[in-house]
Amino acid sequence: MNTKKSDWIQQLPMVKGSIKCIDSARDYLLKVQGIKIDQYVVSGASKRGWTTWLVAVARPKEVAAIIPIVIPVLNMTEGFKIIYKSYCFWPAALKDCKNNKKYKSFLIYI
Repeated sequence: MNTKKSDWIQQLPMVKGSIKCIDSARDYLLKVQGIKIDQYVVSGASKRGWTTWLVAVARPKEVAAIIPIVIPVLNMTEGFKIIYKSYCFWPAALKDCKNNKKYKSFLIYI
């Protein structure tokens, strides 16, 4: 596994933060409400979809199910063209893609 790839820079902190939130919620429910949570479902969209998968990998005995949500862009070049033509600019949600050299090949038509 190559963790020096640029993708890991954003994914690992999101996984760690998600796990901390889950632990905090579980601690609160146990201490304040007396409810013990043994398993839970993790869901996330877009970049958080990756986080969903990775939280399950980090906590396989605790995660009962995952619901990663992504848009089905089968042809990313055409999908990006449609997005840009619809808005006449890049939406804020694609700022990271626009600024990342990995996606330059999809954005050359602009």
